[in-house]
This record gives sequence, C-alpha cells and structure tokens, in this order.
Amino acid sequence: MAGAVRTALVAATILWLAAGAAGAATLAGVSVPDQVTVEGHTLRLQGLGLRKKFFFKVYVGALYLTTATSDGTAAARADEPKRIEMRFLRDVGAEKIRDAFEDGFFKSAQERLDALGPRIDRFLGMFSAELEDGQVVALTYLPGTGTRVEIGGQDKGVIEGRDFMEALWGIWLGEVPADPGLKRGMLGR
Repeated sequence: MAGAVRTALVAATILWLAAGAAGAATLAGVSVPDQVTVEGHTLRLQGLGLRKKFFFKVYVGALYLTTATSDGTAAARADEPKRIEMRFLRDVGAEKIRDAFEDGFFKSAQERLDALGPRIDRFLGMFSAELEDGQVVALTYLPGTGTRVEIGGQDKGVIEGRDFMEALWGIWLGEVPADPGLKRGMLGR
C-alpha cells in the first residue's frame, strides 16, 4: 500500500512539474511564454538564444512565429505576423544599442540602405534612453501594418514596410547574424 501511495505521489509531482513547464521556456534565468497573442494572431515560440558580447550576457532573444521554421532566411522573409523579444540581462546605453543596430542593418541590408535610410533613422531614434536590466524590447511585425516597436512596455510606434522588417529580422536571422549562437537558439536548433 505504501508503495502505491509513493508511486501516486511521484506521478502527481511529475505531472505538476510538467504542467508548469509546458507554458514557458527558460534560458539564463529568464522565462518566456511558449506563445503570445498579437491582435488576434497566435505566435508560437520558435526558440531562445543568448546574446553575448565579449564575456558579458546582454539579453535573451525570443523568436515567435506564425509558421514554425528553423530556416533563418525563411523566418526573416515570411510576410506573416511574428515577433522578436529581447529581454535584457544588463544595462546597455542608448548609444551602444543604436550602434549595434546600425552595424546589424549594414550587414543585413547593405545594398538597400539608401531606400531604408529614413526608416532606419526613425527606428534608431526610438532608442533614446538606456535599456535597463530586466527591460523588454518587443518588435512585432504585422503584414500591411509594419513593425511595432515596444520598449519597456511603451509603444514607440510603427515602422512601415516589409523591406524594413526583412532587414531588421536579418540582423538576427540573416547570413551574417549579430551572434551566430543567438541565431541558432532563436531558430530552435
């Protein structure tokens, strides 16, 4: 009888732990939901990656997609609702984050920088303050609308254009990503 009770308790504990873990993923002590809903669209977590610079952990990147894929080019080019979240693990100055984005745009869309220039400038202008440890930057693309930028829960605006979205997503998922390990993690590889 005692064995049956013990077995039942162990089974109940395993089920309880599995139920708690089923709704979230965790990396570097940061938990994110396994799905988000944006304007009626359910986006599922494709993967998590850790952005490192030198020896420092900078942020956990989460990629949410409508259609799952481990192909970075396909994910970057998909004209469907999707989101990238950056959950910061340390303070990063506004100038450093803008410089990182500028470098990323150069690597991602060098041949299209003239056409994208005014929109890139508007995007960079949204990062006017230091990003603090624990703060979340959410970049959500909706076809026909553009890329909505939220910093620390504040809506900073929308940058229009599929071409802008492809250049922005290419920073993480393109041929020359900001961090290859981050790209692999975000793609669930």
